[in-house]
Amino acid sequence: MAPQIKKIIKSEFKKANFKSFLFFLLFSSVIWLIVQFSQQYTEILEIPVKYENFPQDKLITEKESTLEIRVQQSGFQLAWFNLFTHKVKLDLSELPADSSYLKYNLLENHYDLVRNLPIDLNKAEFLEKEILIPFQMKSVKKVPVIPEIQIKYAPGFSSEKKLTLLTDSIQISGSQEVLDSVSEVHTKTVNFEDVDQDLLEEVGIKKPKKISLYQDKIHFRLEVEKFTERKMQIPIEVINAPPGININLYPAEVELSFKVSLAKYNLVEQLDFQIVCDYKDLIEDQEFFVPKIVEKPDYVQGLHISPRTVEYIIKK
Repeated sequence: MAPQIKKIIKSEFKKANFKSFLFFLLFSSVIWLIVQFSQQYTEILEIPVKYENFPQDKLITEKESTLEIRVQQSGFQLAWFNLFTHKVKLDLSELPADSSYLKYNLLENHYDLVRNLPIDLNKAEFLEKEILIPFQMKSVKKVPVIPEIQIKYAPGFSSEKKLTLLTDSIQISGSQEVLDSVSEVHTKTVNFEDVDQDLLEEVGIKKPKKISLYQDKIHFRLEVEKFTERKMQIPIEVINAPPGININLYPAEVELSFKVSLAKYNLVEQLDFQIVCDYKDLIEDQEFFVPKIVEKPDYVQGLHISPRTVEYIIKK
């Protein structure tokens, strides 16, 4: 029994020593890490700088750069900094420039640039005095805006005027080669359904590739009125008949239906229209004419002739 007891006691003593060893090893490691991370270190940090608000008249191919800062901070601060991805933004719209570069003076403006970074600026040193952003001057020209706006009116409504762009042309910029290939820009495609009142809306402009727009939205206006249908009997006139030939038409007049705004309903008269049959349009052995409207008021729309063809007899 005695040897077995000694063996058990010896085994338990070894286990206790091993646990104590692990505890003191871990404890000393933690103390060492705290001491090391509490010390001050000098390190060069590379921070990405993203450019934004590019000047419209300048062609800038670089979208970002890197800012190098020498800092003196504790190990804890450096570890915390490196734990996350940091990026600063640089507004290019108001930067001074020479003939080739936009310039950002770091000595004067560094606080505004990096104030949100978790570093002590009093112990930071910028390795460069300024950020230089190379550019080329863009060419500029004015192009018309083409609307891609679809209007479907509610029953009984329409407009006698075309849709009006309040800005019918805009300035664009880019390389001369690209500008030469652009003669117009288009609005984004928009659709309006069941329109029964005036429109004053904003619409975006599609941006061509490698082109800068001086404005990316414009306004348009459309005046909408109540419309109604009206019908009138209009006599037909034969034109371009050879000398000595008389042509009788059957019928001699047609019914013309059209839409007109209520405000101008009573302004429309028979003499405002001219419907003709052109002798030159006849094909050999053709037994009918197709009447054509050659004159009408600008404010009527949706014109329809009935019947669509008329017969004729030639008398010499």
